[in-house]
Amino acid sequence: MELVRRLVEAFNVQDFAAARAVLTDEVEWRPAYTGGGAVEGTVYRGHAGFGRYLEELAETWGEIEGYIDDLRQVGERVLLIARIRFVGRGSGVEMVQPVTGVFTVRGGKIATAHYYVERREAFEAVGLRE
Repeated sequence: MELVRRLVEAFNVQDFAAARAVLTDEVEWRPAYTGGGAVEGTVYRGHAGFGRYLEELAETWGEIEGYIDDLRQVGERVLLIARIRFVGRGSGVEMVQPVTGVFTVRGGKIATAHYYVERREAFEAVGLRE
C-alpha cells in the first residue's frame, strides 16, 4: 500500500522520476477513461509507455491531482479508491472523476496498474463485493 501512496504523492507534485522509481521497468499501465488521449482499454507498457501516458494527459489537462479515499490490501494486490481532479489546459474547466485502481506488486515495485471508472468492476477484479 505504501508504494501506491508514494506513486500518488509523486504524481501530485509532478515528480515523475519518483513515480517511475516505484514502477517495474516493464510496468503495465491501464488507465480508465480520463480524456486527453488516455482512453479506457489503452495499455501503456514500461517506463516509456508510462511517460507517453503522462504526456498525453498533459496535452489536455493543465492540472491533475489525485486524492486517495481508501487503500486496501487484498491478497497480493492493492485496491485504490480515489478521485482525480482535472483542470482543462485551455478552458480552465475543472472536473473531478472518481476512479478505482488495482495494483500488483512484484520485487518491491508496482508491476501492473489497472484503473476502472466503475468501482464495482475493480472490486470484482480483486474478488470483493462493494
